[in-house]
Formats: sequence, C-alpha cells, structure tokens
Amino acid sequence: MFKVNFLEYKQTVIKFLKKKNVRYGIPFILFCVGGSFGLSRVTDVRYKYRKVSSVRDEAKHEGLNVRNPEELTLESQYDKLKNELDIDHWENKRIERPWEEGVEENAEKN
Repeated sequence: MFKVNFLEYKQTVIKFLKKKNVRYGIPFILFCVGGSFGLSRVTDVRYKYRKVSSVRDEAKHEGLNVRNPEELTLESQYDKLKNELDIDHWENKRIERPWEEGVEENAEKN
C-alpha cells in the first residue's frame, strides 16, 4: 500500500516538473528575485564608500601632480583647441588609396 502511493506521488511530481511553466518559469522568477537582492547588496557597497576620502588627496600626499576637475571640461578643451587651430580656413586634400596608383599625378594634370 505504501509503495503504490509512493509511485503515484512520484509520477505526479514528474508530470509537474515536465511542464514548461515549471521548467522555465520558476528558475526565471528565482533569478529575478535573487538578482534584486544581489543588486541591493552591490548598491549598498557603492553608497557606503561614496564619502570616503578621494584619491586626489592620497595622490597629492604621495607627491603626484593632479589637475583639478574644473580644468578638464569639454568647453575648456574646445576653447584651447580653437585658439591653437584655424578652423575657418582649411583645404580638403585627398590621399592616395592603396588600390589607386598615380592619383597625385592625375590631380596635378587637372
């Protein structure tokens, strides 16, 4: 009697485990829930060490020359480049391609 009930129970469990919802759905849900817990741990570490003294202080203490972040902006770099180069007066020059021979000779003739 016990053996018969065990076999029936085993067959119902096997049928249940062969369903697509169980085979793919339950691992997916466990992955999503477990991932949210894992990500919460990662973000906790991120915010925990956010207020730690910066690397700049340590670098200055070691004697390294570190620029201020205000110096390295996109606008400041553009202004420096704009002052160095003349971007209004330029000439388009074609270079010779590896598969073309004598491009410069043909350009001089025209």
